Amino acid sequence: MSTFEPKTGRAIAGQWSGAAPPTPCTPGDFYIKVDNPLGQRVGTCTATNIWEFPTGGVSSTPTGSGFRRITIGVEDAVASFPSKAEVGLGSADNTSDASKPVSTATQSVLDSKQATLGFTPENIANKNAASGYVGLSVGSKIAASQMSAVLASSDLTNDSALEKTANKNVANGYASLNASSRVPIANLASGVPDGTKFIRDDGTLVTPAGGGAVSSVFTRTGAVVATSGDYTVAQVTGAEATANKGAVSGYAGLGANSRVPTAQLGSGTADATTFLRGDQTYAAPSGGSDPWTYVRLISDFVTSSATAVDVTGMSFTPAANLRYEISGIFLLRTATTTVGPRTGVAWPTGMADGVVVLRVESAAGTQVVAQGNINAAVLVPVGGLPTNTQSYPGELRGMLLAGATPSSTFRIQLASETAGTNVTIKAGSFIRYRTF
Repeated sequence: MSTFEPKTGRAIAGQWSGAAPPTPCTPGDFYIKVDNPLGQRVGTCTATNIWEFPTGGVSSTPTGSGFRRITIGVEDAVASFPSKAEVGLGSADNTSDASKPVSTATQSVLDSKQATLGFTPENIANKNAASGYVGLSVGSKIAASQMSAVLASSDLTNDSALEKTANKNVANGYASLNASSRVPIANLASGVPDGTKFIRDDGTLVTPAGGGAVSSVFTRTGAVVATSGDYTVAQVTGAEATANKGAVSGYAGLGANSRVPTAQLGSGTADATTFLRGDQTYAAPSGGSDPWTYVRLISDFVTSSATAVDVTGMSFTPAANLRYEISGIFLLRTATTTVGPRTGVAWPTGMADGVVVLRVESAAGTQVVAQGNINAAVLVPVGGLPTNTQSYPGELRGMLLAGATPSSTFRIQLASETAGTNVTIKAGSFIRYRTF
């Protein structure tokens, strides 16, 4: 052969150096000459045990030394495998499959995948299935077909708060409504319902005993309508006979002006000058009277005593259990401007309560005032008068509540500021009182 013919399906059998390949050769052996003399670098053994080389011809008896041979599947004692580098596999190693790394491209694809979920996902095959889970409709709500199954389930946690459809129209359950939205008669009572029967309190439908059609009313038959005279006054309750209108022990009527007539209000003549009194008689009221009772001083009362003395004629006796309002005005004079008249009050006994205020003009142009109650007599303090030629006012205001057994009188008193100097309460001075 003048050219190298590749042989397929053969393995590397070994390597040699020197002039000639090893003999004999085994068909299928594939040798590499390591010292590479020209024309004898690679050789294969043919089926006739003859070496073939790419160039230089064929030799049945190769010559040379340094041959190494490995028969396919069997290693000769003197043979050895070529190194990885010698056969172009310098980057290969014997890493186990479990420890083999992945390429950068493969790792990039893996990094883009879903991370760990963190929960156990539900199998979609369990959606709306027994022992699975309920799905949602387009409106994100549980479908009605699923709701009916849920509501019928005995697994509801609030089952006791729901009425089950199994209890409808059964004992101790609940009644349904018919097409007219009413409870069927069968759920109300037992018996045959018709227009002649009624429900008794024992829950049965019966025809009332003693009943029967009314043959006549007021001796009339047909569609009877009550008319005047059908009933007597005695047969009507809750009504007043018209004969009692305006009669004794009857009732008052109204006049044309929608008011009770004056004749039904009282006796006597009712006109523009009379009035209806509390005794239900019409009368003209008598002239008005002054409610006050006046006690006036008839003549001047003079004293030079420094101790209060009763002013003659200026007192009154209170009646039991009455309330009195009292007031008074006094005309006061003094013989000396520096000596003032001192008005006062003495109380009756048996009083429930009482108070008084006394005021007198003083020489300084102001007033001296005394206030007191039924616990003790009251007397104004000293103060003089502006002049000794004219009267100056004194004033009294008081209230008295008489007890059940009053005694003595309510009295006006007078004292001189200085013993021996005359002071006077002039005639015309008064007190007045009235009850209320």
